[in-house]
Amino acid sequence: MGYLDLFLYLMHWPYAFEWGDSPFPKNADGTIRFDFTHYKETWKALEALVAEGLVRVLGLSNFNSQQIDEILSVASIPLGSSDHAWRDPNEPVLEEPVVLMLAGKYGRSPAQILLRWQVQRKVICIPKRILQNIKVLDFTFGSEEMKQLNALNKNWQYIVPMLTVDGKRVLGDAGHPLYPFNDSY
Repeated sequence: MGYLDLFLYLMHWPYAFEWGDSPFPKNADGTIRFDFTHYKETWKALEALVAEGLVRVLGLSNFNSQQIDEILSVASIPLGSSDHAWRDPNEPVLEEPVVLMLAGKYGRSPAQILLRWQVQRKVICIPKRILQNIKVLDFTFGSEEMKQLNALNKNWQYIVPMLTVDGKRVLGDAGHPLYPFNDSY
């Protein structure tokens, strides 16, 4: 393999699916078929790619704080700063009244409002549409607007893979021992 021209190579989940032809391999009962390689082993392999000059920077996504600490305990290089709709369609965060109100007030999309909220909370965000979303840096929410957005907390994750098994929606990956969302961040 030659150089992978990415600023950041992101380990998206702390667990993997079984290798094969399907990106989401399933068992006969509809549950996900996992690989059980520990994420610390994956991290060390990614660091080897950096050492070989094949990748520039590594990062993590969807890891809880304990898992991040475990990566940091083995990391020899610093952490860097899919178009699948994983969220439950019955949880339309982009349609929350306060988000829509602020979008109208600031002339921004609901996604830009939520991105600005994260930036203002000092949460590192990696947007997909960089040119469109750079526009979240030219305005600031007042303290009352931040309180309204913070009040949207429903104590659930927005990025949680869901599956339908036997006609019921279930957490698609919660059965893996390294699933990050059983613990709070």
